[in-house]
Amino acid sequence: MALSTFHIVACPNCHQIHQKHVVIGGFPSYEWSDLWITSRGIPYGNLKINACPRCKHIFWVQPEDTLGILGNDSPLEWQEAPEADEFFDFSVWKHLVELPLFENEEQECYIRLQTWQNYNHFFRENISYTPDDDTFIAFNQQNIRRLYKILPSQPEENLLLKAEIQRHLGNWEECLKICKKLEKQLKNGHYLRVAIRKIRKLAREQHSKVVPIFS
Repeated sequence: MALSTFHIVACPNCHQIHQKHVVIGGFPSYEWSDLWITSRGIPYGNLKINACPRCKHIFWVQPEDTLGILGNDSPLEWQEAPEADEFFDFSVWKHLVELPLFENEEQECYIRLQTWQNYNHFFRENISYTPDDDTFIAFNQQNIRRLYKILPSQPEENLLLKAEIQRHLGNWEECLKICKKLEKQLKNGHYLRVAIRKIRKLAREQHSKVVPIFS
């Protein structure tokens, strides 16, 4: 379960204020093999980048952009400020990669991971549409190859993501090698062991799509 609040953020472009959902604690729930984060089945969403609801400017939220925390005694202007849309679809994330909207590898990792996870939404439950455009497929392959290269191996979740990326690329043996390496690092009872077993089974079956971990 995640604990969250709303920050009041001033857009650096139009300088108007809006509300920004911020997770302040709790434990994420990894329900999918690409570690898409949800809490009680509800996605955390994108927590670091805003699209201003007034002027549509997309920007990284910096400390200086945050005016305060929304509370019961906050000014009426804060309480009535529109909420930023944190759920960008795949086309928006693809655009942010192509701009690019990052200045270092940490930012690049964040955008590329969000882009991949949103591409994977095409294959999650209750989605009837799957991308058949070869350019989308090629873009996704290029994106995750770059993500694999720059993603740090720590914490353990990142190493699991590296195994999952190799599975999505069809590199079955490399996926299995990473799973074996990660399993040796984890203590008995570690929550990631369930995901490792799932990903390893899928790699042996040569299955390359995102799946629920607990199915």
